[in-house]
Amino acid sequence: MVRGRKTPDRAQSAAAGGPLPGPRATPGVIDAGAKLPRTQLLILQAARHRFALDGYTRASLRAIAADAGVDQRMIAHYFGSKQGLFLAAVGLPVHPAEVLREVLAGPRRAARQRIREVLTRVLAEPTIYERMVGVMRAAAGDPAIAPMMRDFLRNEVVAPLTRLLDAPDAALRITLVGSHFLGLVFARFIVAVEPLASAPPADVAALVAPTFERYLFGGVTASAGT
Repeated sequence: MVRGRKTPDRAQSAAAGGPLPGPRATPGVIDAGAKLPRTQLLILQAARHRFALDGYTRASLRAIAADAGVDQRMIAHYFGSKQGLFLAAVGLPVHPAEVLREVLAGPRRAARQRIREVLTRVLAEPTIYERMVGVMRAAAGDPAIAPMMRDFLRNEVVAPLTRLLDAPDAALRITLVGSHFLGLVFARFIVAVEPLASAPPADVAALVAPTFERYLFGGVTASAGT
């Protein structure tokens, strides 16, 4: 993460074609309490506007850089990629595809344990679930957010994971996991339904993991559960 300390001539160095000074930011991850450099703020503002105007797929980094009045290389410096910029612009704390790739990696027989470990980590980390709640509230209250999220999820999450899963109804399986997880976040952190809201993260993960495992690897037809 690039904090708000004064780092002179970042934009000037990029515009002059020289190397970018200072440490590279972690792509897409911004501390909510950090004071961001002006250049980074300009890029985020331009990105939110351009993603809302053109959607995730059609929005180009060149257009975002032009809107922000910065060299395009500054986007890579601060955010790493278009995906990283989008995550930061809408406030997603993690890339959903990376989380699910972690679940899908490794032997099938250990999938349930990996699901439990990933879910426990996500549910126990305040930075992750607090920002997830913020994104969900923004998507519900801002008509520009939902289309951006849908475009991003379709192209950067569902499509690549469908190829990785390589199973019948792979897209349906991925979206079932995502929708169940969002429902869990809504019930636990937004509505705070008890006893779910105060249950230990590891216990919740252990209860939910078998269902997620079935979504990914078991039967998902209407008759599967009968």
